[in-house]
This record gives sequence, C-alpha cells and structure tokens, in this order.
Amino acid sequence: MNTIYLLSSCGDLTVEKFHFCTWDVRDENTFVEVGICINNTDNTPDNIDYYLALPFLTEQTTAESLHMNLANSSNYRFIFNEIAEQIVAIGGDERSGSIVTIGNGNNDADKKYAVVPATCDILNNQKIVKLSVRKPGGAFGHIYTRILIKTNNKTIAETIKSITKRTYVFDIKVNEARNIPDDVYDYKREHNLTLLKIQKTFCLHCVPGDYEIGFSDASKLKNIRKLEKDAFCNYLPLLKKLRGGYNIIFLKESNVNGNSFFTTFSKEYIGNKQLLIALVTNLICNLLFAIASYRSTKGVGEFWYKNMPIEWYISLGVIIVCILFCIPKIPFISNFYYDIKNRRLQNA
Repeated sequence: MNTIYLLSSCGDLTVEKFHFCTWDVRDENTFVEVGICINNTDNTPDNIDYYLALPFLTEQTTAESLHMNLANSSNYRFIFNEIAEQIVAIGGDERSGSIVTIGNGNNDADKKYAVVPATCDILNNQKIVKLSVRKPGGAFGHIYTRILIKTNNKTIAETIKSITKRTYVFDIKVNEARNIPDDVYDYKREHNLTLLKIQKTFCLHCVPGDYEIGFSDASKLKNIRKLEKDAFCNYLPLLKKLRGGYNIIFLKESNVNGNSFFTTFSKEYIGNKQLLIALVTNLICNLLFAIASYRSTKGVGEFWYKNMPIEWYISLGVIIVCILFCIPKIPFISNFYYDIKNRRLQNA
C-alpha cells in the first residue's frame, strides 16, 4: 500500500487539484510526477511549504521542479488539455515561473495560473519531500506546482509472482487521516502541520503496452489511452529512452476526507516469444537426435552429412529462420539496437 499525505503549515489553503502520476518504464527505475494546485486568495501567504509524505522514498531518491517544462504552450495544452492563450515569464525569466492564461481569460484573474518553481528537499529520515514555493506578485487565481521524483525502484507497485504471470498492484491512498502512520503523525504534530483538504485528486499510471488491466474501480476510471511518445518526449526529455508501446490509465475522485485508487496490471510470462523459443528448442533437439541416429548407421568411409535426407535440410532452414527471428527479442540485444537507433536519431 502506498499511502500519500499532503501537509502544510498553512492550514487554510484550499487544494483544488492534486495530481499523482506513476511511470513504469522498461529497463529503467520508476519515477513519479506530483502536481499541486491551490486557490490564490488575499490570505494566501507569500511563502508556502508543502510536506509530501511518500513511503517509497530512499536515500537515492531525487526530486526536481517541472515549472520550466510547462512554460511551453504545446506542453501545457497536452498535459492539462487546456489551451494556453498566453504564457508570460515571471520577471522576464522562465526560471522564476510563468503566468499562464487559459482560453480567452485575459481580463479574468480566475483564468490565470501561476506555474511556479518549487525548491525540493528530501527528508530521508521521515520519507518526506518538502516543497518550498514563493507566491509571485500580480493578479491570478491559482498557484500550481509540479515536481518529478526519480526513485531507485523498478516500480512502486506491490508485485505478485506466479508461474505464468506477474501482477502489479497499485494501491494508492491520498490523505486518509484514519490510516496515518505513527511517523507521519509525530512529524505533523512536532512541526505544527495540517493535513490539507483536497477537492479533486487525479491518479495516473503509465505502464508498458503489454500489461493487461486486471482491475480498476469503474466509478473512478475516466480514460485509457495510448501514450503519445513525441508529445511526452517534448514535455519530459528523459522519456526519449522509451521503446515499445505504453498505455496511460487516468483515474479521478473528489472526496475532501481522502481518496483511494486500487488498480492492478498483469504481465504474462508465457507469450509468443516464449512459445517460439520452446518450438525452436524442440526442433533443434529433434534434429540432433536424428543426426546422432543417422551417424550410427553410416558405412565405413562415408561422410554422414552427404546422404542426409532433404527433409533434414528443410528442418535446418526452418530452425535458422526461427533463430534469426528470436535474436532481436533477446533483451540485451534489443537494448543495444535501440541505443544505436536513438543515437542516430539524435545525431540526425
């Protein structure tokens, strides 16, 4: 179970949207995106500290702000499905954040989002990421922060192995006060923090295309779509290493007292590749047995291969074709091929 808590020393903040997105990438460690959107009011402090408790944090975990990735209008439109009519760098420098105007809301402060940087500090002893945000000047209705967390785990899901398949269980719970662990509760009390109320929680999982969805709550499941590689690579350059297809599962829930998302995926061990390898192995073994039997019956001075039946040559040809087909399926060979292909694309 991955129980997540969003706390702050500013207890009167209203969290409009909380985004949590997991990325399970082939042959890479998993990473997570977290987005926080709050209302900007007269009472919103100039300096805001969020405390994000994540049970999968380790000493090797890193976190960085994604505000500059969202300063591009095409990236913003793609990620939020909103047309960014205007993006203005705060103080003339994108590193300080941007004011994004949605649609035709040039004169409407509620249509303006301040996408601001967050200073990320990982408190390893408490498994907490502290996000420090500064409120910019000007008129806007919302303050948005988005970070990328890189882990040293292959997945944050609970993995269940069986003979024929592997099941990945994503049990994500957000701000459920009744399940708060002792260490988070003690840290909350010692630092006078408040568990923030979240109006809408969005949970997304990006998984390889050969994963099958086992279960997901239909009332929370909003969308399943293929990953659009080019657009996502433009948004997150680290995704350029992606190979093969991916699917994105989009879930949503609105409950200020806590949200939970339970989704399972499975990957079959025995697929077309395994069946093909078994077939080739069987053909090779049968051919070797036949050759051994034939050699034992050859006459003195005869070359055993000269009088081989034509059916054996046909079988040998089938085996060679199957082997050539299987070679690209071997992981380290396919990785080598994709690395060369990516280098050529980058140098083109």
